[in-house]
Amino acid sequence: MKKKIAFFDIDKTLIYGDSLFSLYKYGCKNWLKYTILAPAVPAVYLLYRMRIIEREKMKEYFYRPLEKFEKSNYDEFFDKYILGRKIDKTFLELLRLKKEGYYILLATASPYAYMRLWKERGYADGVVATKTLYKNERYYGKIVGRNCNKQEKLRRIKEYLEENNIEVDYKNSIGFSDSDFDIPMMSLCKTKIRVLKNGEHTEFLTGEKGK
Repeated sequence: MKKKIAFFDIDKTLIYGDSLFSLYKYGCKNWLKYTILAPAVPAVYLLYRMRIIEREKMKEYFYRPLEKFEKSNYDEFFDKYILGRKIDKTFLELLRLKKEGYYILLATASPYAYMRLWKERGYADGVVATKTLYKNERYYGKIVGRNCNKQEKLRRIKEYLEENNIEVDYKNSIGFSDSDFDIPMMSLCKTKIRVLKNGEHTEFLTGEKGK
């Protein structure tokens, strides 16, 4: 079925900052274990920057607190660190477009483990995100597959659309992102909006970083 779709990145597009760091901060706040392990964070990030470890391995370190999460933790984390840091202009656009009948599809490199709440709370129709291990009704920090970014994000979106029998109405669809990393995703829609660091919107032009 052909649908007009509103594509949204999440980190720095729907919310300020990167939820990866917020997740580890939340872990440190609630469980001593992650505070003890925190001094290793700069080293892990440096190893990634030096290309000694892959991006997935670096991110898995930040995702470790997921192993402790119960439902109440997901609700608290989402309310405080996701909705609590929403970029008002982009969020209001999401609500407006949803009301106008757009299919709201969020696509992010952050974990599905907590980004799924966008759909569960009724803000989105679908969420495509980095998959982590799900076992015995609990999410863990180990990434399954690849980080949902750049071409992988586009591949995953197309996979989602095919599975749900959805055809993109390119002419009437719209996309929101803060980063050139989402150029592949933006190829799916005619109207492209870049979200700037101050939360304002402008035309999404390749090569402009939103500074």
